[in-house]
Amino acid sequence: LFRSLEDIFPDIMDQGGFDVIVGNPPYYSLDIVSDSLKNHLSVSYPEIYTKQSNIYFFFIKRAASIIKDNGIVSFINERYYLNSKNALKLRKYIKANLQIKSFVDFRNIQIFDKVNTLTIINTFSQKGKSEKIEVKQFKDNLRRIKPIELLDNNLFSQFDIKQSLLEDRSWSINNETDSKLKEQLFSVSQPLEKLVFLGQGIKSGLNKVFIVNEDKRKEYDIEKSILRKYIKTRDIQPYEINYRKLYLLLLTKNDNINAYPHAKT
Repeated sequence: LFRSLEDIFPDIMDQGGFDVIVGNPPYYSLDIVSDSLKNHLSVSYPEIYTKQSNIYFFFIKRAASIIKDNGIVSFINERYYLNSKNALKLRKYIKANLQIKSFVDFRNIQIFDKVNTLTIINTFSQKGKSEKIEVKQFKDNLRRIKPIELLDNNLFSQFDIKQSLLEDRSWSINNETDSKLKEQLFSVSQPLEKLVFLGQGIKSGLNKVFIVNEDKRKEYDIEKSILRKYIKTRDIQPYEINYRKLYLLLLTKNDNINAYPHAKT
């Protein structure tokens, strides 16, 4: 993210940069990195930096800066940047400086085994004249699919959207029918954020310790009084919550851990 590529790839950079960059950048919050790295990122990438940024934001920006004028960047990364307020500056940067050529939106499908994240493939180029974004969007009721099913036309829809219609506040990837319905709903209602305060939810500080599944709860017979059901955004589906039997160990500063010997172990 910081080294000069002229020193690493002098021949490529002398010719204007890379033709194609394809990758799967790391995903993790800046909450866990050193203050020194945060300072470096804030100075090197002021257009997109926030204290709550995810590290892959900077990989997108860096890759886009080292391709040729007709070059391509295609990354698979977490899809939460489409809607997160922490990615507002990134969305503004992409919309103003890059052409979004396509999205492959996996929605609720877990693409990577044993990795609890929802992903999207974005393909960018330098800013061009085309407004069209080609979209392949999988059905929202899918959770797992086999690799061969990625080519099954019955599992996804294909449509185009205009880049200029993406709103800075949140990028909604909808077909024409859904977009018209959304416009009708917004015309006769108010967004929730105007009625209540929406902020960041609970942060445990160390998920592998403070978030346990049903098996761990039973194995250690953890005291029920400090357990709270734990859900994430991906668990909230239309008309229902897809509860995965996860629990948060909720201890406040007034609690004495010694009073909960099973949890302490």
